[in-house]
Amino acid sequence: MTADLTSHVAQVDVLDLAGRIITNPRRASISTAGGLALALALESAWEVALEAEILANALEMTMPWSEEPDAEHQERVAITAGRIRDLMAAIRNNTQPPTE
Repeated sequence: MTADLTSHVAQVDVLDLAGRIITNPRRASISTAGGLALALALESAWEVALEAEILANALEMTMPWSEEPDAEHQERVAITAGRIRDLMAAIRNNTQPPTE
């Protein structure tokens, strides 16, 4: 990536650009810098989502699933882990969990 393109990418308001594309995809024109900024933002979002999924899975696997006083906390972890799996399935454009 050239220094000139990098400086243009840094100036792109990714959320505004995404909003313009969503609002009117036919009229939204995207510069090379805008397209690259969107791609970089998506890549970063994927990284966060994958790390959240790994964290949720790790938390869920290490929880001592018993009927002790911390059962409410364990239930919240289970609900959050399920929500993250649902969101990841939507991002992956399917409803099946990934195979391990």
